[in-house]
Amino acid sequence: MLMLVALLLAAFTTQPNVRAAGAEKPAASSTTKEAGSRKFNRTVPFRGKVAALDAQKKTFTLSGPKQRVFQLSTDTQIEKGGQPAAIEDIATGDEARGLCQIDEDGQRVVIKASFGPKVAKAGPGKDKADPAEVAAGT
Repeated sequence: MLMLVALLLAAFTTQPNVRAAGAEKPAASSTTKEAGSRKFNRTVPFRGKVAALDAQKKTFTLSGPKQRVFQLSTDTQIEKGGQPAAIEDIATGDEARGLCQIDEDGQRVVIKASFGPKVAKAGPGKDKADPAEVAAGT
């Protein structure tokens, strides 16, 4: 019995775990996406106030300590006040929120963005009275 355990242990510990010298690297992770010639590594949310806007370059900058710059593309979905919008509808000082992808160069390419105050969407459970209004008797 001891001999069998020793043989099994030897078999599992002596297998090479090293790649051959010309072997290819493993394929990129499934989170990497390609769009055109750009490779995107991850999708991240953003939120802030628009500090600057450049309609020519199709970029906007969010205020804050890092002054993040976001690039709009032809595929970007833009809305303002719950309605579809264009870059011309965006104004400095607007609240901004959405999703962007960071490409291999570190550039933030916007997938979807909403500007202006957040609009409450109707849905299940939205018909119920607000507890604060019920308590106040309104």
